Amino acid sequence: MKKVISLLLCGILIFGMTFSTMLTVSAASTAEPFIYRLNPNGKEYRVRIGVAAAEIKFPSTYKGLPVTTIESGSKGASTVKSIYIPDSITAIEDYAFENFNALETVSGAKALKKIGREAFNGCKNLVNVELGTKIISIGKDAFKSTSVKNESDYSNLYVIGNYLIRGSAKDGETEIVIPEGIITIADYALENAFQDS
Repeated sequence: MKKVISLLLCGILIFGMTFSTMLTVSAASTAEPFIYRLNPNGKEYRVRIGVAAAEIKFPSTYKGLPVTTIESGSKGASTVKSIYIPDSITAIEDYAFENFNALETVSGAKALKKIGREAFNGCKNLVNVELGTKIISIGKDAFKSTSVKNESDYSNLYVIGNYLIRGSAKDGETEIVIPEGIITIADYALENAFQDS
């Protein structure tokens, strides 16, 4: 009787281990590179990264509908080095890529209109960002603590392409001269431009 019970328990243990391994392998093999969420209007999708990779190219469509928004909650803060944003995407939500420490480059984004607050905050290795020409809103601290280079000749202005991200007055200045060609000024860009004496 003891042998039968022992063999039965052994069989259950082996079955349990095999079943557990099957579930793990199955879950890993079905992991999606992106996670989608249908917008309430039922006509477009939101997306975030589900499986991290060094290079991410966001999709422009899913199930025949456009993908228009990158939301927060993506995986890959220490893995993703470059991101390509297709023309279908018009918005990056607040905190979407906050503290993505490995991120160096963001390209595409030709139809991007909105970048949420702190969207790239803490991306300390981010040095190259393409924004296209459709941007109408850049949230507070969207590029805080990044390594994006100032592309203007003005040492007191932080400019990416044609977008003023931050400006500050030099000692003794009573005005800030914004260079010709700037088409968008980010939220709070001049919040601390002049310090009280």
